[in-house]
Amino acid sequence: MLYSDLWILGDNDHLTSIETDDNGIITNVSRKETSVDPNKQSFFVTPGFIDTHIHGAFGFDTSDHDPDGICEMAYKLASVGTAAFLPTTMTISSENIRKCCESVFEAKNILKESSGAHAEILGIRLEGPIFNPKKCGVQDPANCISPKEGMELIDDLDSSYPGLIKIIDISPELEGSMELIDRFKDRFVFSLAHTDADHDVAQEALLHGAKSITHALNAMHPILKRATGVLGAAIDTGAYIEVISDLHHIDKAMLRLLYSDVFENKVITISDSMRGALMPDGIYDLGGTDVEVMAGRTYYGEGRDLAGSVSYLSEEFKNLMKLGVPEKRTLDSLTINALKRMSIDKNMDLPGVIETGRPATFNFFDKEYNLIKVINHGQET
Repeated sequence: MLYSDLWILGDNDHLTSIETDDNGIITNVSRKETSVDPNKQSFFVTPGFIDTHIHGAFGFDTSDHDPDGICEMAYKLASVGTAAFLPTTMTISSENIRKCCESVFEAKNILKESSGAHAEILGIRLEGPIFNPKKCGVQDPANCISPKEGMELIDDLDSSYPGLIKIIDISPELEGSMELIDRFKDRFVFSLAHTDADHDVAQEALLHGAKSITHALNAMHPILKRATGVLGAAIDTGAYIEVISDLHHIDKAMLRLLYSDVFENKVITISDSMRGALMPDGIYDLGGTDVEVMAGRTYYGEGRDLAGSVSYLSEEFKNLMKLGVPEKRTLDSLTINALKRMSIDKNMDLPGVIETGRPATFNFFDKEYNLIKVINHGQET
């Protein structure tokens, strides 16, 4: 298949032609200098997006520990421009986390045999249960465990499903957190989340080997002029930060700041979506809690607080572009930064970059940044 005269967003000095083989693998990418005005192009092209923090969508949820449901998520996510993802658990019982690992492992094997369009499963992410119960939000505090208990759980899961766990969220102020990070930092990415930590504790955890901040400015202290908190520690250490760019979790002005040079292009856009994403308004279960979805926002409890999002990456891409975030900064946050955090950016079998040897997986947007077509593994979804 030949795709010609493609205007790759973020690469505006060239028009591009992409050739693929019968298996949907890119065999040639040719660029040519051009003086064509990009504003006259009818559409733009981006690599497929990578979501490393997603609980559910389309009525399915990772914590259901249903391999068929996870596969359905993978098939359907491809149609909205997500090329790869990490199914993400909630703070549920250790027994159910094990079942989630088993179901994600099984789903990966099912998708390996699939010739259809689908989002790649990169592994699994554990959002909890090594959390401070005072900061767990919609997560169930009864299922929070200590870092000592977490060591046993991680050892057990990694022994049964080696290589499956990619990211583990943790509250660094818990006794034993630094020892846990020291022990496993070369095997997993640790991300600071649902935390009461101040700047110094967060910085200590990052210097011990944690790599990122989970859904920045949510479920943590704010950044103040004399108390910069977890986000300040990320600035000081150069850590990655995750950002939910659904325009509900973070104000527009703050989004522009987070995607600025302050964070040295180490922003990772995530959805943090739950099963109500891409579904009608209504009531949906999230880790045992009823969450109302209404007009693109989640609500739970008497305080009507946020409970994850019902957004998805191509929608967040549009939000960021409309906010004036630079093209390359936006695209890196949706693709290569996620892979770099997991040290797998050179893996030629993964989407996220339009290069020879990778799957032909890219998204077409109109000039208003609406998704109009997806090519996934060489197939139009």
